[in-house]
Amino acid sequence: MIVYLDASALVKRYVAEAGSSEVGALTDAASALGTSIVSRAEVSAALAKAVRLKVLTRPAGTAARRAFAGDWADLIRVQLGEPLVARAASLAWEHG
Repeated sequence: MIVYLDASALVKRYVAEAGSSEVGALTDAASALGTSIVSRAEVSAALAKAVRLKVLTRPAGTAARRAFAGDWADLIRVQLGEPLVARAASLAWEHG
């Protein structure tokens, strides 16, 4: 199965927090992982915030950022345009 991860789910792969084990189980079972192209910036921002809030030490944050950068090439990256975002918003409202 292909699993789509938003930025908050991706962060759980690199920072031990509530939901990390569930994300790990999903990603372990997946044949492929996908995310939005904007997740690259969002995950980097979340990791930087974790360092600022002392959830992660600077070395741990740097290691997490490197791990994410190494995994980036293996992710299916969904390109975003207004029509796709509009459709996603409609689906979220209908099924959210």
